[in-house]
Amino acid sequence: PTASLHPAASRSLETTVQTLQRGGSVDVIWVTHDVGQIERMADYLIVLQGGTVLYAGEPDSRLAQQALATLIESEGL
Repeated sequence: PTASLHPAASRSLETTVQTLQRGGSVDVIWVTHDVGQIERMADYLIVLQGGTVLYAGEPDSRLAQQALATLIESEGL
């Protein structure tokens, strides 16, 4: 949701969303190709490729990193 934003505006949006999440006000589905954003924002990760789930679980696991690497390599991201 932040691909076209200035980096400062992107970080501001991330901070706002994280504040809402931590306050228990909202659940968020964040769709992105930005691995840095995934590392900053995700507490649960689903990696999709062509409609197939490559991984679902904790974002900091080794399997998550492998799924992201596979996706990045195959999609040229």
